[in-house]
Amino acid sequence: MGRSANSRHLKSSGGVSLRMDTVSVLSSAESSRLSLQGTSLSLVKPLTENMETCCPTSQTVNPVLRLTTITIWYHVTTPSLQCEEELAVNWTPQDHMVLFQHMTEAQACWCMLRGEKEKDGEGLLGQSRGLSVRVEMGSTRLTAHVSERNYILLHTDAFSLSKHAGSIHIHSPLLIFNFDGNDIVSFKKLDVETHDELTEMQLHRDTFPFLTTPHNRVWVLTCPSLSVEFPYQYNFSNTFDMAISVQKWLKTLHLPHSRTSTSEQHLPPDLVFKISQFSFVFLDDIFEIKLRDNYELMKDESKESAKRLQLLDKKVAELRKQHGELLPARKIEELYSSLEKKHIEIYIQRSRLLYANTPMRKSLLTWTVSDLELVVLSDQSFHGPEKVREQVRDIDRISPFPRDGLPLVVQWCRAVKFKLETFFGKPI
Repeated sequence: MGRSANSRHLKSSGGVSLRMDTVSVLSSAESSRLSLQGTSLSLVKPLTENMETCCPTSQTVNPVLRLTTITIWYHVTTPSLQCEEELAVNWTPQDHMVLFQHMTEAQACWCMLRGEKEKDGEGLLGQSRGLSVRVEMGSTRLTAHVSERNYILLHTDAFSLSKHAGSIHIHSPLLIFNFDGNDIVSFKKLDVETHDELTEMQLHRDTFPFLTTPHNRVWVLTCPSLSVEFPYQYNFSNTFDMAISVQKWLKTLHLPHSRTSTSEQHLPPDLVFKISQFSFVFLDDIFEIKLRDNYELMKDESKESAKRLQLLDKKVAELRKQHGELLPARKIEELYSSLEKKHIEIYIQRSRLLYANTPMRKSLLTWTVSDLELVVLSDQSFHGPEKVREQVRDIDRISPFPRDGLPLVVQWCRAVKFKLETFFGKPI
């Protein structure tokens, strides 16, 4: 057992610091267990001193990765990884570039020492496909900063992943995509499964006679409840566009030759979404909501006040019939004055109890769909830039193509079908 382990890869421009409070290893003939408590990974930039202070993980400043407790089990049958408590990742493009530089230099140094050429990792990837793995996570927070002010947070309280042969199963009771502090997409009881081949997909493919690929890998996403909610005046597209730019940069950094060999890549998997309840909501301004609700209350209270005034007029008319000129005018004025005060008291009371029984309406626009099934199919007949351009020509034969061709930065062509049970739209 070791305590407060500290490791660094140093360079003049900075270093990488890995801290572990407790490391324990237990091994037997059939299994091995590695347990880490208090683990953090951080960047030291720049290095100002020759010595690094050995301190607990909790005192690490701005860690890229933080793990409270993690246990790695290796059995003869299935390796497993269990993170019982918190996993937090805080990613930035700058930190990624520093880590990438250090890892590239370390790999080159290792290959030089062994007298080998650098490998692209395809052989290792092929070996890992047949490996069975199980991963269980507790509270997980993955934060990606796409700019100095904008970030995307993936948050879940529990997460499990199991891989066996060619299939993968992912489950999470609650998974949230948060953009700049706003919960935009929320999955409840999410289940994702992958299959090399699924019998029901043949029925979906038979719907489209122009498809040429007989079968394909498939990802099936099942979710009882999926909600997409946009706050009032939040610029979602700004953060999303930045995320796309970062994704393109990462693709250029790690897959520099992917654009030239797109048509030779594996066919993307088919996608099946099965969602019991789907809601799409645009939220309204709280002040505008209260203003409108108060206006509706004033309209209703005006009608009720008119009814009470009519009742008082009838009562005064009856009193005049009974007492004639003996009915004092001051008495009549007091009755009407008392009614005016009563109008105000009733309005204030109704205003205070406005949201007591009925919750406040927060949405400006709401779409609700039940029992949605969406199927997205890939096919070799429209896979790759050239075949996508052929599809564009087939759809629009009138518009001329550019003389210099039509280079596609991003191409996405799929056969899509969907069905749903009910659709309810609540407009503005």
